[in-house]
Formats: sequence, C-alpha cells, structure tokens
Amino acid sequence: MIDFQNFLTEGVYDKHIFKAFFLAGGPGSGKSWVASRTLEGSGMKVINTDLGFERYAKQAGLDLKKMQSFTPAPVSYTHLTLPTTPYV
Repeated sequence: MIDFQNFLTEGVYDKHIFKAFFLAGGPGSGKSWVASRTLEGSGMKVINTDLGFERYAKQAGLDLKKMQSFTPAPVSYTHLTLPTTPYV
C-alpha cells in the first residue's frame, strides 16, 4: 500500500507515467494564457505549437496578419423551422 507521502507526490512528478494536457485553438486565441495559469507549478512541460505553425505558414507564403483579422462570413439560419408537433 502507498503511504501518504508517496500518494501526494505520485502523479505529475512520477517520471514513468505519460501525462498530457492538450489545448487547441487558432493563433492568438489564448492557449498560452490558459496553459500558463493552469499548469504553473505542476512540473509539466509546455510545448507551444504556435511557433511551428507560424514558421510553416511563413514558408508557405501565408500572411499571418491577415489570419489574425479573419472573420467568417455571417451565416443565416432563416431557412430553418421548428417542428410544429412534439416528438413522441
């Protein structure tokens, strides 16, 4: 049986157990901000994929400034209707 001290230190600091915390989102969406506040002091390593994304985007000739100001076209839902009879 695990004693109390080992129970408290097991987990994040156990080098033999794979641990991962994934965040997904576009550049500038706040992934780094959330990671810095949730993983701070946990002993976990943060891998920021934005750096790789920006590097390959530049190699592909994409304009990152335009990507930051991208806004999708408005979507209309006027063609949708609600059912008139309840489902039984």
